[in-house]
Amino acid sequence: MIVRLLQALKLVELVGQSRFEKIRGPRLAEFLEIISTAAGDEVLVGPAALPEPSRAGRLQFRMLCAQYSRRDMAGQRNSLWRTRWRLFRMALRFARGTGQVPRVQEQFSEVPFSELERNFGPLSMDAEEVLTRYLRVKIQGLHFCGPAYYNVPLVEGFQSLALVVPAVLWMARWLALGRGSQNLETADVTQALSIADHHHGFSPAFGQFGFRRRVRLLAFADDISKLAAWYSR
Repeated sequence: MIVRLLQALKLVELVGQSRFEKIRGPRLAEFLEIISTAAGDEVLVGPAALPEPSRAGRLQFRMLCAQYSRRDMAGQRNSLWRTRWRLFRMALRFARGTGQVPRVQEQFSEVPFSELERNFGPLSMDAEEVLTRYLRVKIQGLHFCGPAYYNVPLVEGFQSLALVVPAVLWMARWLALGRGSQNLETADVTQALSIADHHHGFSPAFGQFGFRRRVRLLAFADDISKLAAWYSR
């Protein structure tokens, strides 16, 4: 599943670099076939061959995970200054990425940031199927770009959707460690996906400049593919 995601990211990157003004009909189909083949050829190696995410990319990714892991209800957006101060302090801890991960909601326990970076072993077939199904529904329903997703362009929207995968795997590791396990179970991935989907495409914050800028920075540094490969191991 991760290899197919990496190929799709490369294909979308090539689409973003292309000009379609004069390509129509059969020529468009031929062009898409060519770049699809090129994307597949560029991702022949397994995810383990990709380098680690950059230091800046890890920081941006932790802040993205902090947004996904919160239970941000409508009534909390106008909360008291004490709550805002608590969230600010949590954000600082995510930015540092050292010590214990703050318990942002009751499903999570405080675990060391460093433990989330180790190798958890390959995903089970059931866990991969859960993630594949989720991506397929989002893509087939066009719920990742345009009017259904904050009017975000196709390329940026797909990159944002692709980031859900490493974010879910990061939170699934957090859940597994919280229950004292050194391995991921399908239930961890399913629960983490449920937490992430509470926000993706629904929370207004995810359509604002700060979140979109974070996605663009990760894409520019080619860290999205690296993050997906890193947290699938």
